[in-house]
Amino acid sequence: MVAPPVRLPGGDGVLYLAMALGQGSLLLADGREFFVARYVDWSITTPMLLAGLCLTALHSPLRRWALMLGILFTDVNMIATGVIAGFSPVGSAAKWTWFLISSGAFAFIYVGLWGPMRGEAVKTGPKTAALYTRNASILSALWLAYPVIFLLGNEGTNAISPVATAALYTSFDVISKVVFGIISLRGTQTKTTEELREGSIPEHDLRPAPRAYHEVHRAGVSEASASD
Repeated sequence: MVAPPVRLPGGDGVLYLAMALGQGSLLLADGREFFVARYVDWSITTPMLLAGLCLTALHSPLRRWALMLGILFTDVNMIATGVIAGFSPVGSAAKWTWFLISSGAFAFIYVGLWGPMRGEAVKTGPKTAALYTRNASILSALWLAYPVIFLLGNEGTNAISPVATAALYTSFDVISKVVFGIISLRGTQTKTTEELREGSIPEHDLRPAPRAYHEVHRAGVSEASASD
């Protein structure tokens, strides 16, 4: 006889409410409880965290917008494939195949954040580079815990109990979203205040291409041809 699923809070915000109402989870055929609401929550909140981090480096989505969207879409792919891995039976080849695919997307996010996106932060200015590096370091360190919890929890090897899994996910959700959000916001406010005081806010190249082409309707001469 399969024991009834344990209903516990497994995340923040909407997820807490769903769990408190006894919703947001499914009982799988192998007896494991799978928290669908947790992944729904992540599909909304993690892109928001990444978007805020990218905008710290870029100051505008018009700069390297393709890079920013690539990181966000990769994050959604990571979560979607993580859902399939969680649904797959414990110890099955399908589970580890999807887990490796999700982990590959996870690694690609780190490459994007610490490669080209950090390079953009350096181009923006030293204060921006310092703030971005600090925020990216905190978020990167916190997010490393999630695949470990997945592996140990009832979604992976089932080495720890569902109660312990939920408690770990909850703790890191609160830290990586609420606490990190406050730290990130205060850091941005401090940097902006200092730049306004110094009058040193840099002018950024907000155009998506090195040169903007548009018509100047004067004697048949365009700005692009005139600038050449």
